[in-house]
Amino acid sequence: MMAETSNTEKQKYTIRLRALRSEDIELTWKWRNRPDVREMYAGHPFFVNPEKEKLWFEKILTSDYPHVAFGIEIVEKEQLVGLTFLKDINYIHRTAEFSIFMIDKAYENRWYLRHAYFQTLDFAFYDMNLNRIWSKIYEYNRKALGLIQYFGFVKEGVLRQSAFKDGKYVNEVILSLLREEYEVLERKEGYSRKSKHSPEEPSAFMKF
Repeated sequence: MMAETSNTEKQKYTIRLRALRSEDIELTWKWRNRPDVREMYAGHPFFVNPEKEKLWFEKILTSDYPHVAFGIEIVEKEQLVGLTFLKDINYIHRTAEFSIFMIDKAYENRWYLRHAYFQTLDFAFYDMNLNRIWSKIYEYNRKALGLIQYFGFVKEGVLRQSAFKDGKYVNEVILSLLREEYEVLERKEGYSRKSKHSPEEPSAFMKF
């Protein structure tokens, strides 16, 4: 179950997305080698050394296509606590793959995750003019599947035994969110990108 956040903490801290910077590299390198992060990572199974991280960073810092990476920052602390991604951006079909990693467990709760989700999706649909955002999640990751469906993503299907993890083949679930569906969700939640604390409280739809 997600950790609860007090009203005091809600008023104290603000979430924002920002571009990654060169000084973030040591922190993200440590994150990408953590067992809990590697367990959910859909890429290669190898550990990441500083040289690989530097090469990855050089691509992220100097290009916004076909992948965009955002840091999730606690504004008042200037503290990086996670990452969100829009990957394989297609400007013809107006699609991109979405993923999120809230690495700092102290902020892995519905208040901070909600803002990170909304801000990333807001950017994708309104700043980039995309129409369909999709995600691929391991079927055994019930927590992530439940969370993303609370944010309106619709299950489209299952890729059977499409990934090899921990010595066995596992299924991956494909989910997506259309812009028109996101607009309904925004109205339901009273979200406005102009308000740093929107939405004020999650509806029954958003509670988990």
